[in-house]
Amino acid sequence: SADATVALVSALMKKDDAAAALKVIDGLALQNPKSALPDLLRGRVAEARNDPVAARESYEAALAKEAEFEPALGRLAQLDLIEQKSAAAKARYTVFLKRKPESVPALLAMAEITRLQGGSRTDIRQWLDKAVAVRPTDPAPWLTAIELEERLGEATGALARAQRASTALPDNAELLARLGQALLEVGNTNQAQAALQRAIVIEPRSFLARLRLAEAHLAAGNPGGARTQVDRAMELAPDTFAANRANIALLSREGKGEAAVAGAKRLRARLPGDLGAMLLEADVQAAGGQWAAAAAVLRDALAAGSTTDIAKRLSHALRRAGAKAGAESFEQAWLQQHSDDAEFLAFLAQEAAVRGDEQVAEARYRQAIELRPDGTLAINNLASLLLGKKPAEALTLAQRAVSLAPVSAPMLDTLAAAQARNGQAQEAVKTQTKAVDLAPGVDSLRLQLARLHLQSGDKDKAREELTRLVARGADSPQKPEAERLLKQLGS
Repeated sequence: SADATVALVSALMKKDDAAAALKVIDGLALQNPKSALPDLLRGRVAEARNDPVAARESYEAALAKEAEFEPALGRLAQLDLIEQKSAAAKARYTVFLKRKPESVPALLAMAEITRLQGGSRTDIRQWLDKAVAVRPTDPAPWLTAIELEERLGEATGALARAQRASTALPDNAELLARLGQALLEVGNTNQAQAALQRAIVIEPRSFLARLRLAEAHLAAGNPGGARTQVDRAMELAPDTFAANRANIALLSREGKGEAAVAGAKRLRARLPGDLGAMLLEADVQAAGGQWAAAAAVLRDALAAGSTTDIAKRLSHALRRAGAKAGAESFEQAWLQQHSDDAEFLAFLAQEAAVRGDEQVAEARYRQAIELRPDGTLAINNLASLLLGKKPAEALTLAQRAVSLAPVSAPMLDTLAAAQARNGQAQEAVKTQTKAVDLAPGVDSLRLQLARLHLQSGDKDKAREELTRLVARGADSPQKPEAERLLKQLGS
């Protein structure tokens, strides 16, 4: 059967036997010459072999046989996004939706593409609303919609979506668990616990709901309750990564560093070659200040999966271990082998800036931007770095970053600072107000808005923003500074 063939191809690819997998696919194609499935499988094999050109050819061949074959369309669109061609991905789905306007995967994909293109939250949510309206009693679209809301970086939006999902499907344990998680994000621990406990009543063997309930107990200051739930999750799913990770993290929190390291080592032994297990051990070693041990594990991880993220972590661990020469040697070797790795260059720039080496930071950021002219984070960080010594260039860079990411509060924050440095006080206030509107819960943005009001001479509006900050409570790191500025204003 087709399902058996797919399973066999997957098993062969896990063994890195692409030749055997392709033979199996050829056999399937002979039996089903009009089917798009063999071409889809060939494309997946090509992707696994890091051959996007061949993958595209296979996916296009699949669509030539079956124009509405969504898996091939999805892979082509994903390749577009990987290559920073979001417009091409959007065009594919736009055409597809004219033929199948109620395709839930396509509607959800349009929401994600709109987000990546910096579209408005209203536009993104319209796509999400359309997707869940097609199948309102199916939890899958709701779960994806909640995840996309989380990517928008607005906890209240994710909570609202999770509440609507749980209203539509009140007895779905997974949606209740996501509701509990969303409630935790906004600090409502009591309601979070209630939602998660209901999820466990509906699905007693849901170890994931128990892990989230453990988080809720920790947020409420009840480590004993957290330990009970984590222990139960370990009983239900002793071999899962998620349960072990939660147990190891809780051991570290309980001050049982040696037990945490031992648990991480056991998990790694149980899952040999598993990157997640390796990175977890590295995190535990680092949390205990054992940076040399963390670096050793990260070298193993890099050998198993050579990714930029692991390279960044290894560089950081080496420097924290005091192995400056080793770190520099590794960084140089990585860049020689990955000369187009703009992400790693931007990371090196950020690390240099933290160390106070602004000259190296500036040079690395410029290299990263040259490789990726649309790298908004690198552009924004370079603008921030240059605010003091090259304010005119900082302004140009900040404007460029905002043009690429117009609804990013951090980008707008940097632009406002650059405008203020260049004597554009009123424009700075307008820009910072937009940043605060996008992220109203970020106190540092509101404090900066108050300062800009002061700079522009509007003491009343400055007082209004500072009063809001002080009223937020003692947990805000910005409260002492807000109180100091209010005193200066005579409030």
